[in-house]
Amino acid sequence: MRKYNPIMVLVLFVFSIAFVIAQDPTLHFPSAPVDSVPVEEFIFFTPQDQALYISSIQDFEDNYQIAYDYFSSSANIMVVPDAFEQFMASQGITIFIDTLAPPSEFYYSPSGKLVGAGGEEVNIYDFSHAKESLKIDDEGNVIIVDSDNGEWPFSGTLSFSQGKFVIDDGEIGSQKIQDGEFILIGGTVRGNAIGFAGLHFEKSTAFEFVENNNIVKLVKATVKSVDADSDITIYGRKVLLPEGDRIEKGRLTFEKGSPVLVGSDSQVTIKGFTHTTQKDKTLRLVYVTSPELDNINAEEQDALSKVSLGSEFEHEWNDQFSKLSALKAKQKELEKRFRELVGSKASSEKINIVKQELESLSLSISLESDVLRKITTKYVPTVMVQEDIHQKYKEQREKLYAEIVPSIMPEENYFMYGDEHIWLGGDGFVSRAEDDNPIFLEYRVVFEGWQTRQRTGRLEFELKGGTMDVVKESPPKRPLALSLTLSGEGTITNGKYVFDADGQQILLSATDVSPSEELVSSDMRFEYHTHSGEMKLYDLNIDAEYYLELTSEERADLLERRAPIEEFLKAYSIELDENPQFKKIIAALEPLEDKLLLLRYDQEEALGQLRRAELAGTPAEKILTKKELDKITASIEDVDRQIVFLEQSAGGYDDFKRLREAQAEYADELDDINFRLVGDIGEIKSGVWGQIISSEDGNSFISYQEYIEGFPIIRNTDVRQWTAETYRQSAGVTVSGEELEIPNIIIKNSDRLQLDVLNGDQQCIDTQFRLAYEYAISTGQDICFGGGKTCLRDPQYFQRPQKFVEDWMASQSTQAYVRATQLVEAGSGSSWEDDIQVLSVDEYDTIQPGDVLILYGHAIGVKDVIEIPPGSGKKYIQQFAGSMPAIDAHIYQGVGEHGGLKSIEQLKSERRGIEGEKKKLLSVFRWKFRPYAT
Repeated sequence: MRKYNPIMVLVLFVFSIAFVIAQDPTLHFPSAPVDSVPVEEFIFFTPQDQALYISSIQDFEDNYQIAYDYFSSSANIMVVPDAFEQFMASQGITIFIDTLAPPSEFYYSPSGKLVGAGGEEVNIYDFSHAKESLKIDDEGNVIIVDSDNGEWPFSGTLSFSQGKFVIDDGEIGSQKIQDGEFILIGGTVRGNAIGFAGLHFEKSTAFEFVENNNIVKLVKATVKSVDADSDITIYGRKVLLPEGDRIEKGRLTFEKGSPVLVGSDSQVTIKGFTHTTQKDKTLRLVYVTSPELDNINAEEQDALSKVSLGSEFEHEWNDQFSKLSALKAKQKELEKRFRELVGSKASSEKINIVKQELESLSLSISLESDVLRKITTKYVPTVMVQEDIHQKYKEQREKLYAEIVPSIMPEENYFMYGDEHIWLGGDGFVSRAEDDNPIFLEYRVVFEGWQTRQRTGRLEFELKGGTMDVVKESPPKRPLALSLTLSGEGTITNGKYVFDADGQQILLSATDVSPSEELVSSDMRFEYHTHSGEMKLYDLNIDAEYYLELTSEERADLLERRAPIEEFLKAYSIELDENPQFKKIIAALEPLEDKLLLLRYDQEEALGQLRRAELAGTPAEKILTKKELDKITASIEDVDRQIVFLEQSAGGYDDFKRLREAQAEYADELDDINFRLVGDIGEIKSGVWGQIISSEDGNSFISYQEYIEGFPIIRNTDVRQWTAETYRQSAGVTVSGEELEIPNIIIKNSDRLQLDVLNGDQQCIDTQFRLAYEYAISTGQDICFGGGKTCLRDPQYFQRPQKFVEDWMASQSTQAYVRATQLVEAGSGSSWEDDIQVLSVDEYDTIQPGDVLILYGHAIGVKDVIEIPPGSGKKYIQQFAGSMPAIDAHIYQGVGEHGGLKSIEQLKSERRGIEGEKKKLLSVFRWKFRPYAT
C-alpha cells in the first residue's frame, strides 16, 4: 500500500472542505446511501464527495472510523451538522447544532472533548444513553438540554456521570457554582455544592435552584459569605447567614450581596433584627449609607482609637462605686433611724448602737471615697472624652439622616437601618431586636445594685399602617433609652410592657411573663401623631419612682389602723393624768428628757459635722469635730445616769416605762398614717408611664414652659460633680471648693440636662435662673432679679449677657428667693412681683414646666407635668436640679431624692404640712418675662 504524508493529507483535506463550502454552501446530499468504502480510499475523496458520503451514511457501525476521523474537525461538523447529530445518536448521545453556529467559535476533539465559544468544556461521550442532551447554539456556545427540553448555559469544565453533572468552578444557568454535583429537572438545578449563586457554604450543601424566579432553596444550611455582586433569592428554613444573620423560614432576596427584601410569610434575622412578615406581605430592607456618612464614621473611629480604654478600668470603677454607694445608702438609713429614735425618746442603748455605726461608717466612707477618687482619675477622663466624641459625631449623622432618609424611603413596607437609628413604615410585619443587635446594643442591660447587668431583653415593633422613627438616646455602655416618633397604628413591646397606638392614643398593658423570666425594659419617650393631626407626648422611665395615690382599700386600711392607735393614745393621756405615781415620775423625768433631747439633737448635728469633716475637712478639723462629738456624748451619758437612778428609785417606774415605750411607738405610727392620708400617698411605684401635659404657646414665640419641657437631656448617663467639697466649720456645711480637674461621678443611670456648669460657685437657684436667662436671651425678652433692681435690658448689660449672669450669681442666693417668696406671700414683697409669680397652694393644679419649688431651702425645677396613667387626670411633676457643689443639672429619679416624681396632692400636703410638723415645701414660684422697653 502506498504511504501518504498524513500532514499533507490533512492540509489538503481541510483546504478542500473550505473550497467546497465556498463554492456551494448549500449541499444537496443523495437520498440513497452509497456503498461503503474503505477508510484508506475515503481520504482521497474530494471534500464535496466526502461530505456527500458522510451525509448518506445510514449505519455508522460499518463507517465508524470514517465518521470519527471526518468529524475530528469542528469545521466538518458545520458542513454536515445533521450527519454529526446522527453519528452522535449512533453512540447514544443526543446533540443539537444550530446551523448558524460558526465552526471557529467552538472546538471538538475526536476524544469527545467539546469546548464552546465561551470556554465551557464537556466530554460529549459522558452523555451516552443519557436523558439529557447537548446543544451548540448560533454563537458556538455549548448548552445542556434537560429531559424537559429546558436549556442550561454553563461555564467551566462539565462532567456527567451516573445521571449527575459535576462542575468544579463555573456557572450553570447563569449562576456561579463551585464544587457542584447536580441534576437538571423541570427548570431546576438540584444537587450539592460548596458555592452557588454567589453563596459560599460552610461545607458541601444540598440546594435547589429554580431558574424562572431566581430562587435558591436551602434547608439547615450555613452560608459563610455572599459575593458583592450576588442577586438571588433564598427560600429556606434554618439557614445561617454571615454576621449572625439567619433565615428561620421563608424568602430573603439579595441585591448586590446585601439582603434587601423579606418575602411573604417569612421570618429572617438581619443585622440584629428579626423581621416576621404576614402572608401576602413583604418588607423592604434599606441601609442608609452615603460617602458623607462613611467619612463621619471613619473620623469617629479614628478619634475613639486615640482614647481607647481597657474594660478592666470600667469594671474596677463600677465595683468600687458599688461598694461606696452601698455604704452611703446604709448611712442614710442609719441617719433616718437615729432621728426617729431621738424623736421617739428611745433608750440610750438603742440610740448609741446606731451612733457607733454612724461613726464607723463615716470613716469607712472617707477611706472608700479616696480609693474611688484614685480610680476615677484614670477612668472617668477617658469615658468623658469617648462620650463627647460619640455625641459630636452622632449629631452630625442625625443631621445627614434628615437630608438622606426622605429621598430613599420606599413606598412599600420598609425597615431602614442607620447608626443608632431605625425607621419603619407600613403594615403586616413585626421587627424584633435580638441580643446581639448592633443598633441598640445595650437594650438588655439593666442598672441594678449600682452596677450594670445583663438580662433577657425584649424589644419589638409591629406596624399596622403607621410609621415609626426610633433613635437611641443613651450613651454607649449605658442602659438603653429610646426616643420614638410615631404616627398611625402599631404596637411596641418593650420588656414586660406592650404599647398599642390606635390612631388616637397610646395604651399600655403588661405581657404575661414566666416568674423565672426577667425581661429588661428600656426608657422611652414617645412623640405620637394621631389620625386627627394632634401631637401627644408620652414617657416611660423604668428607673423613676413615685408614690401612687391611695386606693380606697388602702385608705380604709389606714383609717382602720388609726382608730385603735388614737384610742390607745387617748387612754394613755388619761392614765398619766389620773395615776399619781406616773405624775410624780413625769415631774422628775421631763426636765431630764428635755435636756437629753436637746443634747441628742446636738449629737445628730455633731455626727453630721463629723461626716462632713471626714469627707472634706482638714486633719485638724476632723480631730476637732470628733472632740465636739465626744463632749456631747459625755454630757448625754451624764444625763443618762441621772435617768437610770430615777428608774431605780421611783416606784411604779417599770409599768410607766412599758406604757411610755408603747406610746412612742404608736405616736410614730400615727404620724406616718396621718402623713399618708393627708398627702394621699400609697405604695411606692417603680417605673413611670404617663402622658406629658404640654402647655399651649400663646405667644408668637415658644413659651418658657415649652422651652423647659423640650430642653435636651442625655438619658441614662452619669451625673458629675465639678468642684471639690470644702468643709466650712464655722457654718457647719460643706461648700464648693476648687474646680476638679477630673469630676466625680455621684449618680449613675440618670437623665442629665445638656447644660454646662456655670462655675464652682453655682447654687441650686443658679441652675433655674440660668435656664430662664437663656430663654430670655433666645426670645428677645427681659428678665430681672433683686426685686426688680437689675434687669437684662439695663445699659450695662447690653451685648454683655455673661456679665448679667455673673452679677446675678454674685448677689443672689437660694436664701434670697426663700425670703422673697415669703415676703410676696405675706403681702410685703411687691418689689419682687415683677421678677417672680408666687403660686398659692390652691394654684398647684396649674403648675407648669419651668416652675421652681423651694423645698427645705433647695431650689428644684419642674421639667414635665405628667398624667399617670394617661387619661386618669392624676398629675405628677418631674423634678430636676443642679446644686452646690457644682453638680450637673439632672432629673430626680427616686422617691428618696426629694421625691422623684411627685403628685400635685403630695405637693399640697407638703405645703400645708401636718399639724405639729414643719412644712417641707416652702413655696412654688414662676419666672416672669417682659418685652424689652422701646
